[in-house]
Amino acid sequence: MIKNEKLRKMIRIGAVIALVLSLYFFASEALSYISHQQELKNLQEVLDEISEEIIDTTGAAKADTSDIMGSVQYFTKLKLQNDDYVGWIYMPKLKINYPVVLAPDNEYYLTHSFYKSYNIYGTIFTDYRNVGVYNDAHLIIYGHHMKNKTMFSHLDDLRQKSNYASNKIIEIYAKGIVKKYMIFSVYAVDAKKTTFDLPYTGNVQTLISVYTKKALYKTNVDTSTATHVLTLVTCTSAVTNGRLVVHAIPYEE
Repeated sequence: MIKNEKLRKMIRIGAVIALVLSLYFFASEALSYISHQQELKNLQEVLDEISEEIIDTTGAAKADTSDIMGSVQYFTKLKLQNDDYVGWIYMPKLKINYPVVLAPDNEYYLTHSFYKSYNIYGTIFTDYRNVGVYNDAHLIIYGHHMKNKTMFSHLDDLRQKSNYASNKIIEIYAKGIVKKYMIFSVYAVDAKKTTFDLPYTGNVQTLISVYTKKALYKTNVDTSTATHVLTLVTCTSAVTNGRLVVHAIPYEE
């Protein structure tokens, strides 16, 4: 009887602990979401502010969003707010519209916002070994795959070839410039079996050949003259311990 009572007591304690932990994680995620939304609001206000400045300066009736995001003023403004800022990544149909930072390592921005407060949404960041950023032969950018379909979550849509044609261009706005990349390879891998050698000093065409062979489907992108590769990485449930990898090359219209 005593043993049964002890067992019931342990079960009750375990249930209480489980409930407390569940409430803690729920509250933590809710607070992170609210903070994340506020951050996006703050960044939009900066965009609006720069837009007004450009309109006042040029006399234009309306400033194009791409002109604002790619302006020196916008870059400088965000650089003042976070010195790690290196640009803005934009893929509208996949709902990717975020600042990109150069990380001090590949851990910090997994759990810190653009304004460097703790947040499980993290920030979109480049591999810390990409010190040359856009001048590097191989630039890698990481982002979370959040359950609520924010950050890099919609990159997973690219596993289906039917989504490729309307989402094959990646735009990045840096200091006074707009960089466009065309996706040539998409695939999922086991993170434990995949590493990236950076800074990359080998033959870029060899690298492209390796990545093309891994692709889930053919894109028929002409990569024959490419000298740079941009890679986006996020989590995926497609494979165990999965990572979705998206490779692109510079593109000019």
